[in-house]
Amino acid sequence: MESLADVFKAKPTLLVVDDEEGIREILSMTLDRMGAKVLEASSAQEALEVLQREKVDVVLSDIRMKGQTGLDLLSRCHVQGISVPFIFLTGYDTGEYMMRAVRLGAMDFIIKPISTDELHLTVSRVLAVTLRRNQIAAIIDTVADQLPPEKRKEVDDLKLQIAMIRSMLAKKRDE
Repeated sequence: MESLADVFKAKPTLLVVDDEEGIREILSMTLDRMGAKVLEASSAQEALEVLQREKVDVVLSDIRMKGQTGLDLLSRCHVQGISVPFIFLTGYDTGEYMMRAVRLGAMDFIIKPISTDELHLTVSRVLAVTLRRNQIAAIIDTVADQLPPEKRKEVDDLKLQIAMIRSMLAKKRDE
């Protein structure tokens, strides 16, 4: 199995969010062996604090936790303008939670118990998609910088509108 750091030319930072310490530890050790830098949080609130101070490439979060759920965390990230891909972990194959997660923008799911191969494949896939999105955004920014000021303003306005729509959708989904 290739190291995530080798595949993506950098050591990705992953945040594992689960209210069960044992699951956090096992996932952290496994992801560390895969070549990732791993941060941990035991609650949605703690995860939000980590996301506010650290650059995280992917969040792996349990959907159901005591207090706020992983869905609450994803929604709060949208509202606060924190853009990070989410992979949800769940011991329950419940369509209701999964549908809400998809509507909020979750990129993937892993059903517990988690196999190492499935974990590696899912994290690799989400990192690859995120890398491509970031490359496209960088190209758009580069091209926009070469446009005349009035066209550059149009591009900036479109980007702002997209961000506002995403935020409104996240708020609407919470209601």
